[in-house]
Amino acid sequence: MGNKLTSLSLVFACILLWGTSSDADTNLGQYVPTYQSAWSNGIDTRLTIQAPHSNSISTVAMTAFGGSALKTTMQLSDFTNQSPPVAPRVELVFAPVARFAIGNEYQVRWSTMIPANYQLDSQQPEIITQLHQSSDQGSPPFALMLNGLQYQVDVRGGAGTPSRSFEFGAPATDEGKVVTWLLNYRPDDTGTSSVTDLYKDGVLVVHSIGYPNAYPGEQNGYLKIGVYKWWWLTRPSDVTQRTMYYGDVQISGRPASQDLAVNWTDPQMNALASTYDTSYEFDWQTGIDPSISIQRSNPADISLVSDPVVSGRKVVRVSVSPGESFGSAPIGIPQAQLALQKPLSFSQGKDYLVRWSTFLPATLPANSSQMVAQIHQGLSSGLPPIALSIVGANYTFSELGGSPIKQTLAAQFCCSTVDQGKWVNWALRYVPDSSGDHAQTQLWKDGVSVYASRGQPNAYPGDNSAYLTLGVNMPGGWPTNASTPVTILFGPVSAGQH
Repeated sequence: MGNKLTSLSLVFACILLWGTSSDADTNLGQYVPTYQSAWSNGIDTRLTIQAPHSNSISTVAMTAFGGSALKTTMQLSDFTNQSPPVAPRVELVFAPVARFAIGNEYQVRWSTMIPANYQLDSQQPEIITQLHQSSDQGSPPFALMLNGLQYQVDVRGGAGTPSRSFEFGAPATDEGKVVTWLLNYRPDDTGTSSVTDLYKDGVLVVHSIGYPNAYPGEQNGYLKIGVYKWWWLTRPSDVTQRTMYYGDVQISGRPASQDLAVNWTDPQMNALASTYDTSYEFDWQTGIDPSISIQRSNPADISLVSDPVVSGRKVVRVSVSPGESFGSAPIGIPQAQLALQKPLSFSQGKDYLVRWSTFLPATLPANSSQMVAQIHQGLSSGLPPIALSIVGANYTFSELGGSPIKQTLAAQFCCSTVDQGKWVNWALRYVPDSSGDHAQTQLWKDGVSVYASRGQPNAYPGDNSAYLTLGVNMPGGWPTNASTPVTILFGPVSAGQH
């Protein structure tokens, strides 16, 4: 089943008539668009066609797809008596515009239509969509196929790793209908943190985690749509002709600045926390823990107040105002923070889970920019290894470490404006390592991971006393003509260690 590219154009234009490639954030929230087709404008000339004839793949008018669709068609006779033999396929290859690499997570959206009165092959399967490895040897890590009277998905890694097959649905009932597909794909050749989730018309039909779904070291996997019948010339078959229609394709992924992106869907953070031994927790009901260092220029900047949502609960209010003097703060930066250095510090090589919550009032200035949670270094000056910030309408998350310092470009995700007036629960898994060899950093927002990395230095060399800081820190100062205070509430905080 090895698929070999017959030609590959490496023309990475940013925007062409037929489709777009982009590395800018969009309304997909956590994902960044990589490619979007537009069959109404024809076939993107950057894509590679693998087909017996020039007219085997074409765009056609189809109202069911909103105007246009991609048509793929082939005959068994197209491949007989060819020397050397050519594998029976009619496929469109997206390798020139989008690649799939271990360490990132992707969403692929597309749609299919099985023609009316389509004869299903009872004697052999056919792939209709696949994610292919960069090598031309071996079966694809992800393959959606028609196999007899059912759909089938195969998920596999490299040679010697376990593979899985999933059967579902009845293709015959989908004939003449548009079927939408969504694939959440996190490639991992070891299976340790792999995700392969496939949705058919919004219903989860394949859920595979913890199994290899990429070839070793894969950094250049790619999408193919179309029909591939690898046994057509060598084994019995019921059919001599294949045709399939496809709607537009959208590929999205995490920003390239993230070493590892994941959208783990397990919201049960309590279950995760239960695997850690609690090392610290405090709920503010008796005041602010005396072991916490309070960093503020004015007494009113940090105070205990009633929870605006949960009756009878106390929370911490942190607020800084444009008219305040911050002359005593480091280089005059507007800030008010709780430094948990004494009750909670982080040693390299250990595995921690830290949990806290934030409440953003509706009065939070839309043009403000501030760090709200940090893992601050214990020995060195400079930027913190871990920082969660609010920048305008969005959140950003960054990490750095090593020597010389290696810093990732801050990852951005949605949306601080949407979160105003409600509690947001955060969980940070932090395995500090200045070398990056064992480093792991994972951030969940309300149970959904919004950032993850592995192998990225996330601590300063020799630092075994980094600590958590919560509050408001505005390294960029106040926006021009700022007049509204920046106020954030913080709920209980806890930490555990493996």
